[in-house]
Amino acid sequence: MNKKQQFLNVTYDILNTEGVLGVSIRRLAKEVGCTSTVIYRYFDNVEHLITMASVRYLEGYIADFKRYTKEIRDPLELNLMLWERFVFYALENVDVFEMLFFGKYKESLVDIIYEYYELFSEKFENMDGLLVSVVFNGNLRERDYIMYRRAASMGYIALDTAEKLSYMDVYMFHGLLMEYKFQKLGKEEIETNAKKFTDIIRAVVEKFRVR
Repeated sequence: MNKKQQFLNVTYDILNTEGVLGVSIRRLAKEVGCTSTVIYRYFDNVEHLITMASVRYLEGYIADFKRYTKEIRDPLELNLMLWERFVFYALENVDVFEMLFFGKYKESLVDIIYEYYELFSEKFENMDGLLVSVVFNGNLRERDYIMYRRAASMGYIALDTAEKLSYMDVYMFHGLLMEYKFQKLGKEEIETNAKKFTDIIRAVVEKFRVR
């Protein structure tokens, strides 16, 4: 394990126990046994460090993506179920997902994901083209549009509808994160809210379904 991998693993452990506010360059230096200067050789600042370490939180979603793409043929239903799982993981770690997709480094997230992939390539094995195009895209709206555009190409919705739905989904998702930003939900509450979120999207999507 190289130094950068070590920094990311320790940061992930801190995120798991204390959240975003528990991470600092000084804290990490103490945990690893080095100076802050060494850490700044690898990361611009603490936000950069947290964002890259947070990519690991997508592992559960990636596993679900692989499973659902094998089980669900309807592209609209597939996207709904993937949203449900994504919301579930996000509500487990609201501050992490907010920083990851809406924080300072959101515009360069794709580069950060690729860099993380190079460091931990074993975590991204057996990914097909659809999964790669979604996961290796740091923009949530564009990721969602990829799924809806696929549904449009298969005749399930009109192409212009795909763009509208992708905007709606992301606005709703960000609003949900803000609603629970300062709350710690139990697993049952998380599952309930993830399903409610998906049910609302489903009600809208069904109005535009043509197949």
